[in-house]
Amino acid sequence: NGNFNIILNPKLTIGLTFNASYTKQRVNNSIESGFGHGSGGYGIAGNIIQQALWFAPIIPVYTANGDYGQYMQGEFAPYFPKGYANPVANLKETHDLYSRNNMTGRLYLNYEIIKDLSLNTSFGGRLNSYYRDWHVSPYLAGTSSPYANFSNPIYQNIRAGQENGMSNSWTAETYLDYNHIFGNVHDINFIVGYSMEYNGSRSTSSTASSNNRGTANAANPIPAFDNYFRPNIYGAALILGGGGFGENAFQSIFSRLNYSYKDKYLLMGSIRRDGSSKFAPDNRWGIFPAISGGWRISKEPFMENSTWIDELKLRASYGVSGNDQFGNYAWQGKVSYGNLYTYGDPDSGGSGTGKALIPSSIENRNLKWEVNEQFDFGTDISIFGERINLSADYFIRKTKDMLLYRSLPLENGITSSLFDNIGNMVNKGIE
Repeated sequence: NGNFNIILNPKLTIGLTFNASYTKQRVNNSIESGFGHGSGGYGIAGNIIQQALWFAPIIPVYTANGDYGQYMQGEFAPYFPKGYANPVANLKETHDLYSRNNMTGRLYLNYEIIKDLSLNTSFGGRLNSYYRDWHVSPYLAGTSSPYANFSNPIYQNIRAGQENGMSNSWTAETYLDYNHIFGNVHDINFIVGYSMEYNGSRSTSSTASSNNRGTANAANPIPAFDNYFRPNIYGAALILGGGGFGENAFQSIFSRLNYSYKDKYLLMGSIRRDGSSKFAPDNRWGIFPAISGGWRISKEPFMENSTWIDELKLRASYGVSGNDQFGNYAWQGKVSYGNLYTYGDPDSGGSGTGKALIPSSIENRNLKWEVNEQFDFGTDISIFGERINLSADYFIRKTKDMLLYRSLPLENGITSSLFDNIGNMVNKGIE
């Protein structure tokens, strides 16, 4: 990691912060629910530590012929139930490595254009990538293969997989910042700027099973879907793959004004125009204003003689914010693949079937921002040398166009729900 702040001249400062890391981890999950293990019918309960605690001390780690000692095998089988395992076998006959690269950084620049007016710009980002490979050997015993061991490998239970992915995000922001005090009583701060954000990820995965060995056995372990660990999946009779991709972007134009008179009367106003790619093109932008004010009564001349009140402040605010916290592509109609379609003459039962694409969700171009509108009235009190402090608020929060799933009649033939703006809600309270 590093942190650099360079003052090039009295008006210009640039800086850089960054952090990079690489980790490699061996994952020892439960055989029952671990990565790739749960689908193999092993039925083994607990993780490595739990298995070690549960393992009966009369069962050896290895038997005289070099096999693993197992609950379900040999002389121990009549006395113990299924569902427990030799923890050493789990450690040695399962392989699960997880490698991660993580990088974060931020570059910034501050330039004083004239006295009290500065330009600030920054760019920051994050990049994460990972690679994972796993393998389960034929010597691992489970409920579906209770007699698997070195002397009796169950090759059809070999499974392996690989997964890799990458995610990245970045934020770019530029704004002008003006600060000035007029006549020692009027304190003004004004900001106007623009920002942009991006988030994206993609991943691919593959799994291999159904070892295609034919007449192969322990003495002749060819072909290549090996009986021990390899960082690949080749040689299996069944190889399946998958992947995923997603991205979203966010833009904002914003401004804010802070005003203070003698640090006694306070006023703040802001407005921002936000755009999110998660909404349909016609509804991506929203305008969200806010205003607040405060009166520090303890600063008034008539409070000067008060010896027990340190701070007394009344405040009120009103603001509007938007919510776009949901998954990508929610407004778009989607399709699914894999359903069988029969073609040919239906009277003769069709001439064949093929996989087809069918709609799985309904497009909603009217999806728009969920809007939260809040009024707040409050007071802050500090007394007896700030030994006792109290903040009290009364608020009214109105949520409009709530983002929820709307139930649909099944007769539409596609889906039972639609993501939509379907409700309003009001919350009131004192805190």
